[in-house]
Amino acid sequence: MKNTYDVVVIGLGIVGAATLWRLAPNCKRVLGIEAAGPTHCYGSSHGESRIFRRAYWEGAKYLPLLNRADELWHEIERLGDRQLLFPTGGVFIGPGSSRVVAGSIETARKGGIEHEVWNASEIRRNLPAYEAPMGCGPFTSPAPMQYLPAKQGWGC
Repeated sequence: MKNTYDVVVIGLGIVGAATLWRLAPNCKRVLGIEAAGPTHCYGSSHGESRIFRRAYWEGAKYLPLLNRADELWHEIERLGDRQLLFPTGGVFIGPGSSRVVAGSIETARKGGIEHEVWNASEIRRNLPAYEAPMGCGPFTSPAPMQYLPAKQGWGC
């Protein structure tokens, strides 16, 4: 018997699985092929958890894509009747002139993303286990970030 498909997706890691998910409603016959089986530990997105953030230090140009990704993560949660994203907040610490800190602050501001900028004394007050060097700053705490625990039966 000959099987015919509209689309075959080879590799069902995060990109392949997402591609298959979005194609399936629009195609009559789709097939996904994964060499290592479901929820294996050999891909680029295996392990305990992931961080999803929108305050990219790489720039605000990613905001439309990240905002859409956020919508789709919540759609997957609704369809699966299961929470996948857990807001935790996050902290980038470094000199205000660093590309990571300055870029994160700029993206957070442009995107209307909740965040705080801390100086060294505020870091010591908010994170007493961390010893911030005097004279360094500003520091930033872009938030919210999302924690995706893979151990809920979705990963290794």
